[in-house]
Amino acid sequence: METRTLTSMPDSFTAGTTLSYLRALSDYPPSAGTLTVYLAGPGVAAAVAVAEANAHRVTFAAAETAKLPAGTYRFVERFTATDGTGVDVTSDRVVVDPDLTQAADGDLMSWMEKTLPILE
Repeated sequence: METRTLTSMPDSFTAGTTLSYLRALSDYPPSAGTLTVYLAGPGVAAAVAVAEANAHRVTFAAAETAKLPAGTYRFVERFTATDGTGVDVTSDRVVVDPDLTQAADGDLMSWMEKTLPILE
């Protein structure tokens, strides 16, 4: 099985899984400061990247993403230079999909799907 290496935040990921990507920012190398990624939506999370060669390894552990309710989130990649100045490098949206391994009967049914049998 081939593993693909992500180089930026994906459009979506599943709660309860590890999200990891290697972010290369030529204007903001790890030697010049720290990259932190913040997620905010139905829940919140943050990850401080670690230097890997001349790039930033961003990792949200499975235990941390498991706490995130499914939904649409905003994220920002903020680089803080060694002198304390900060800049938002990228911001966008990401969808956190539900962890199907934790779903109970009916959890992923819409309001309409749940109501229709009652009305019939």
